Amino acid sequence: TLVGRDEVDKAIKDPGSVLLDVRTEAEFRGERFWPSGATADTGRAGHIPGAINVPIDLTRDEAGVLKEIESLRSLYADAGASPQKHLITYCTISNRAGVAWFILKYLLGYQDVCVYQGSYVEWGKLPDTAVETN
Repeated sequence: TLVGRDEVDKAIKDPGSVLLDVRTEAEFRGERFWPSGATADTGRAGHIPGAINVPIDLTRDEAGVLKEIESLRSLYADAGASPQKHLITYCTISNRAGVAWFILKYLLGYQDVCVYQGSYVEWGKLPDTAVETN
């Protein structure tokens, strides 16, 4: 399921929702806008207010293979992304967010998972959206 900016705005204020940023820690902290570090066509670096960061790379082992189900379950649960919450995944352009959505929905059985279609490339370039850095 894909959601837009309005759904993300609602989720920021909803304690039953979790915004799950699956970008790298450097992207999340606002050290770079694009994953590559490119400076052309950038927006405001940082993350959506209240989002939690679980980089998609943490879902794979050193060989690039997805980790065991229980390890994935712990990864997300420890970060606060429980199956009882409404989860919205995002990254820069929805690619990594789609992988997280698949893991959560089809491997872990979370029922209420969506992908923010515009992801951070939309959010970070809009002039009226709040951005956090840390």
